[in-house]
Amino acid sequence: MSVVRNRTAPPRIRLGILSGEFFDLRLGKRGGFGKNARTVGAFFRDRPELGVDVVYLHGWGQAPSHESVWELDGLPLIRCPEVSGPRLRRWFAYRSLLRRHRIDLLLTVDYHPAYKWVLYALPGTPSVVWARDPRTPGDWAEIDTLSIPGVEGRPPDSLPFDARDFRRVYRVWRMLGRQLVVAAPDPFVASKVRQVYGVRFRNIGHLPTLLDMVPVPVRKSPRPRVIFLGRLDPIKRPWVFWRLAERLPEVEFICLGASHFPYPAHGWQPVPLPPNLQWLGHVDGHARAELLASAWVLVNTSIHEAVPTSFLEALQCETPIVSCQDAGGLVSRFGIYVGRFPGDGLAAVPHLEGALLALIQDEQRRVDLGRQGRAWVESACSPDRFLTDWHALLGELGFRRSRRVAEQSYQPGAAAKESRT
Repeated sequence: MSVVRNRTAPPRIRLGILSGEFFDLRLGKRGGFGKNARTVGAFFRDRPELGVDVVYLHGWGQAPSHESVWELDGLPLIRCPEVSGPRLRRWFAYRSLLRRHRIDLLLTVDYHPAYKWVLYALPGTPSVVWARDPRTPGDWAEIDTLSIPGVEGRPPDSLPFDARDFRRVYRVWRMLGRQLVVAAPDPFVASKVRQVYGVRFRNIGHLPTLLDMVPVPVRKSPRPRVIFLGRLDPIKRPWVFWRLAERLPEVEFICLGASHFPYPAHGWQPVPLPPNLQWLGHVDGHARAELLASAWVLVNTSIHEAVPTSFLEALQCETPIVSCQDAGGLVSRFGIYVGRFPGDGLAAVPHLEGALLALIQDEQRRVDLGRQGRAWVESACSPDRFLTDWHALLGELGFRRSRRVAEQSYQPGAAAKESRT
């Protein structure tokens, strides 16, 4: 990476990344939001010439006062101190802790009503709300049909919340003259923001998903291999993947992900596994990348998705997608979309089976979709694209000088080149 040294040191931005999870079981689930938060944090940590110092802020995690400041990936992480007494007293303690860290800019990973306590604690801090999965009433209605096979009633996960609570927060920002922009990683996600947040934003910016996949050669397995990537909570409907494995014994099925849900207490036993199914649990780093790059197809069985990071990672590894969710047309473009199936999703099994066989039996189609998907991801989710859009958002917030400094110190193309080496 080429760095131009200036005579005077540029001002640095202290960025608070606010999330309810950080891809660490000590801090919540291992989900996409936490992975997105840590990927952005590591991106700026590894590029100090960009002038951004990151602090992680836990959206609702509490800790004893002596453990309210941690270190994660070499960066500070702040949690709300546990203070006896009313909630307001705890909030004042958290506000004092946040203000001591002198945060210049907030980046919220999606929006949740619990975030408002951090936002109210820093009323003068410019903010970027990075909408990742804003769920409309129609989305929640479909999720409400979710059921585990053979069990009546909806499993108690992914409980709905009203993100229009954001409208009250936004009014406070406006009254205080606070600078705020909303950005989304994809037009499909952006199309939901105004309805879900209850605010008629004049403009919704763009901030793509950053990927942190370890570069590996694309070597597809000799035997047909299908992969599932994601946590195994009910909203992902892993039992559909299990059923697919039973119907296609000649295909190797690999499941990457751990469950945060007590299935045996709710009527489904994930074991014994079909003989052709390997459940490897949480896998990261080089091993994860190699498995994705060896797979012929990624299968997604969820009842709901926005544009999941797992789709982008699969395409980066030239692995096409078969899914019940189209992710704004992404699956139709780089795989096969089989349609939406509410409830337990078992009605989707023959459709998913047919789509899998169509790709398994057509090597040229499979290869073409994978290569096209990789080319798209490397353009749409590149570090250069992220920085260009990041600078545009900072410009909207008034960080003009910082944008010029970053453009002077950062050589376009360097990050993308670095990510492929």
